[in-house]
Amino acid sequence: MSVGIITGTGLYELPLDDPSIVERATPWGPVSLRRGVLAEAEVVHVSRHGAGHARLSSQTEPRATIAALADEGVTAIISTTVVGGVDPGLELGSFVLFDDLYFPSNRLPGGELCTLFSAAGQAGRGHWIFTAAYPRPIRARVLEAAAGIGRSARDGGIYGLSLIH
Repeated sequence: MSVGIITGTGLYELPLDDPSIVERATPWGPVSLRRGVLAEAEVVHVSRHGAGHARLSSQTEPRATIAALADEGVTAIISTTVVGGVDPGLELGSFVLFDDLYFPSNRLPGGELCTLFSAAGQAGRGHWIFTAAYPRPIRARVLEAAAGIGRSARDGGIYGLSLIH
């Protein structure tokens, strides 16, 4: 099983053993992936913004990233993001494993629907029922890893996203 890791601001390259670069063409554009081993797990890494934060959030194409990871045989994805928090009790630099998502518009910055299944009647098209941000086994491993390196981690939180058109 390969795990996909999508990183955001401030984390552009992971310390992979035996890394290789894979370029994938998708219907939404090309994606550069780094394959390798991290903590004895096969991973496929995508830096959302590219080295040195070359792309702004509005210049990224999440559908291309997900399609490229699927083409590489990834069966689980962990994604990181750097965001502000509204809970004053949350320690700066803490990991938060979101268990809910607030995404009212369900549209990308260009106005198009945020889905891989955009054609009417396409297999897989339907409503997205968001029940858990991370499956329990992955949640447990991430929380265990955070504790193992002495980092504060919260099990639960809401990720809010509002795109302005």
